Amino acid sequence: MRELWSREDERDLTEFLDAVRREDLVGALFAIEGTPPVSRRLAEAVLDDAAAAVRERAAGTRSSFQKARLLARVLAEELGFAGDEDDYYDPRNVLLGPLLERRKGMPILLSVLWMEVGRRAKIPVAGIGLPGHFIVRVGPPPGTLADPFAGGVPLTVDDCRRKVKALAGGRVPWRADYLRQMEIPALLERVLRNLSGCRGRTGDEAGRFRAVTFLSALRPDEPENLLSRAELAEELGVRGLAREVWAEIVERFPESTQAQAASEKMAEEDEPPVFH
Repeated sequence: MRELWSREDERDLTEFLDAVRREDLVGALFAIEGTPPVSRRLAEAVLDDAAAAVRERAAGTRSSFQKARLLARVLAEELGFAGDEDDYYDPRNVLLGPLLERRKGMPILLSVLWMEVGRRAKIPVAGIGLPGHFIVRVGPPPGTLADPFAGGVPLTVDDCRRKVKALAGGRVPWRADYLRQMEIPALLERVLRNLSGCRGRTGDEAGRFRAVTFLSALRPDEPENLLSRAELAEELGVRGLAREVWAEIVERFPESTQAQAASEKMAEEDEPPVFH
């Protein structure tokens, strides 16, 4: 197995946090992936070309509905970006570089595509994180809601309400603030949670560890993320690192249930072996 956490990983994490501070969504996503410079330039060219195609035809598109349809025409119909319904949990579906190469992805990454192409084409596109699904709003509020995973089909508020009800089995009551724009840190948190889940499904625990480490750095005040990191390190046999993280939890969050769990883990390790 490769080194669980290397100097290269640490550099990627530093770059990620710098990008978050600059509100550079694309830079943060490339840092999560550890994308090398040559691949970044190729990916940026795909975004630039798509934005140029939108800009060329944007004259006369005054309404948010027209702009949403233009984005759908270029990105979905002409360039072929679509939701991956065949292998939804493939980790590549939540990574920007593979999305731009394969033209398939999860709702959140396809929404990021719309947001970034819109930004470059001077069309405001906001990410909207519904429970269980991710969509966009084109134009200032109320704008036009659209579903990039479904080819950019326009949505009404009632459509969104029904989608949340269906996905949650009616267990999540509708709230108007579900339609608020999601800020970049919250969006990246959702990306990292999706990535961690996908890599866990494929048995890539080292990849999951990386995602959880980025998540704990993004949300440093949430001890649950640190505990997940320690548990993964322990599972992978890197007990020294696990102990370091347990100690950090106890020091920083002494009153939390996670600190209690970490203390119990360290106590187990301190127990002398029993010989029969």
